[in-house]
Amino acid sequence: MCRIIQGLAIGGEWGGALLLAYEYAPPKKRGLFGSVPQMGITIGMLLASAAFAAMAAFGTEFLTTWGWRIPFIASIVLVAVGLWIRGGLGETPHFKAAKESGSIPKLPLAETLKYHWRAVLVAVGVKVVETAPFYIFATFVVSYATGTLNYNQSSALNAVSLGAALSTLLIPVMGAFSDRVGRFKVYFAGAVAIAIFAFPFFMLLDLQENWALFAAVVIGLGVVWPPVTGTLGTCAPRSSRPASATPVSRSATRSVPPWPVVPRL
Repeated sequence: MCRIIQGLAIGGEWGGALLLAYEYAPPKKRGLFGSVPQMGITIGMLLASAAFAAMAAFGTEFLTTWGWRIPFIASIVLVAVGLWIRGGLGETPHFKAAKESGSIPKLPLAETLKYHWRAVLVAVGVKVVETAPFYIFATFVVSYATGTLNYNQSSALNAVSLGAALSTLLIPVMGAFSDRVGRFKVYFAGAVAIAIFAFPFFMLLDLQENWALFAAVVIGLGVVWPPVTGTLGTCAPRSSRPASATPVSRSATRSVPPWPVVPRL
């Protein structure tokens, strides 16, 4: 139940952040602006890694008893900062115009599912292409490398941190690049690269060498994944953005991008 609630919350946060970034962005820089919220994923990973590394410095016993609780308690500060930022944000001009025209439906989510259900399914599929590889490159690899292949845990975590750092740098680069060549080309190139790298990823891990572990994770998380995630939230709709998009984005699950129409990548 907690995971379901978390998923709904992340869906609202993610969709709302993308809409704000996209709609406030200059027309020729929407790819760059829309990629910035995507950086929050890898930046969060880096902050979490740094926090637990600091706790681990006091010893394993401290970490397993009380140390692991400290970062969670400290995250209350981030929640407070987030609420403060939200309090100063207004609606975008697009939403204000739709509201003034009276074109916002009473139940935007119901309207979306009724009239745009095909696009919602497409959006879910587009999101899966981004999410599934991420959990393989960033989460599954740690348990697989340490539990099945007997890598050192610190090596696995350091590899993920390095991959996340590189990804943080490349996500806005991919977003800006999509402004030049188009969303579809960048997204499709990333999806193809992920598919091609699937087998080499595990082949490198099976070498059971630290350099191979770092190469697999850094290439997977830091090179082939950013083109997909960097353009995912900047898919422009084929038709004009419907008035229901903003409310829906705040109530959608994490698997549904903020536009309830088929994206033109």
